[in-house]
Formats: sequence, structure tokens, C-alpha cells
Amino acid sequence: ISIESYTTVRDVKKMMMKILDFAEHRYIYYSIYEICIKDQITEERFIEDNEKVCDVLSLSTKDKLRASKNNEHIEFQLYLKLLIFYPFDQHDYDTIGVLYYQTLYDVQSGKFKLSKEQIISLAALQTLNEFSNDYDSAYRYLHNNLNKYVPAVNSDNLSQEEWIQKIMELYTSISSYSRTDAMWNYLEELKHSSTYQTQQFDAKFDQNNETNDEKIPEDCVIGIKPNGIMILDKDRNEIVFFKYEVIMSWGISNEQFVIMIPNEENV
Repeated sequence: ISIESYTTVRDVKKMMMKILDFAEHRYIYYSIYEICIKDQITEERFIEDNEKVCDVLSLSTKDKLRASKNNEHIEFQLYLKLLIFYPFDQHDYDTIGVLYYQTLYDVQSGKFKLSKEQIISLAALQTLNEFSNDYDSAYRYLHNNLNKYVPAVNSDNLSQEEWIQKIMELYTSISSYSRTDAMWNYLEELKHSSTYQTQQFDAKFDQNNETNDEKIPEDCVIGIKPNGIMILDKDRNEIVFFKYEVIMSWGISNEQFVIMIPNEENV
């Protein structure tokens, strides 16, 4: 995509969606998403539509130069990401594709609390989507890249050989699925998870707040869902969930996010 000094993030988003042949009326549901990978941490953010793309690239270039001087690793990636979730069905191929890869990233980043059986099922569907019925290529790749199929937080639950055996057994049994079927079923597998369709943000809870009846830890995760706001611990265990209709008021600053709940519960 060609850009000029005045090109905004909104302009780039629209151009990307046109190239991908997405329905034009849905551009408001999407955003450009920035991922910054550093030595020890990963920072993520949705970029505002009115930001100039050149400003975004300039800031990342400065950070790269600063990191290079300090002999540190830093990497920036930009993605088209679904910002606001909307209803879709099995024939909505645009949405299925985007949401599949978006959810795949969240799974591999440990943003879902999953059982071994769920991980095996998801990994088999991912393998089918990537390799279709090419068993030999799928096995070789899985053997050398298991970390791309099993989240790091769960990798010790089974040995590498056990993971591969169970994934390939299930992969073989569902070989009749098309790629779209595989992506759709991947999403269906997660549909009942509490963090499905949740934008998650690392946060620190104010421990001086006297209304912390839910025992929210200082290091927590705020999950923005289509129907409410969830607070989780770092292991993705749900602590409390507030539906939007019970939230009386909310406010934000550069460093704080505040919501007010009835019954004198202030979070």
C-alpha cells in the first residue's frame, strides 16, 4: 500500500479491506493493531483512526534505533484486526478468516484457559487448515514447530511425542473438512470460553481501593467483551464480570480506566 505524509490509519484500513475484498460497510468494525515485541515483554494497542501512518512509522523507527544502541531487540508488527465483534454465520468467509487468525494469535499467546483436549482439537484443526491432507508435511512441520500449535503455558502438560501423536490422530480423523470448515470449527471450539471475542489488556489494579470485594490481584487483565467488562487474573481465571447495563459510569486517562458499579461498588 502506498502512503503519503497525510495518509491516516483510517485510509490504510480502508485500502487494506478493499484489497481483501471485504464488505465496505464493515470498515468501522476493524482497526489497525500494533504489536511491539521486546526482549521480555510484548506490548499491543489499537491505533486511532485519525493518526498519521508516517507518525506511527516514525515512532517505531526511533524506538528501533534506541534499542539498537542499547543492544536490545525490538520488533514492530501491524495487523488489520477486528475491533468490534458483530454477528456472522458459516458463509461469512471474510469474517471467519480474520477472526480465525486473530483468535489463533490469542490462543498461542495464552489468552485462553484451555484443557489438554481443547488444545489437541484446536491444534488438529489448525494443522488441517495449514496442510490440508498432506500428512507427511504436516507431521514434519509439527515435529519441528510444536510451539506454534501448543501454547507455551501448556506445553509441559504432555511430552512432545504425546502432543504430536494425539494431534495427528485427530487431524487424520477430520481430514474430510475443508479449510473453511477447519477455521469455522476452530472458532466453534472456543465459543463457550469466557474469553472468546474478548479484547484483553494487561492492567494493574489499585490495591488501595477499599471496595475490592472480589479480591482482584494487582497484576490482572481487563477483558472487553461484546456484552460487558471482565476482570481476570494473569492465569485467565475470571474474577468478576460486569454487564454493560449495570455500569453506571466510566472514565479513562492515559494511565487509568475507571468504571462505577451500583451498590456502592467502585472499581
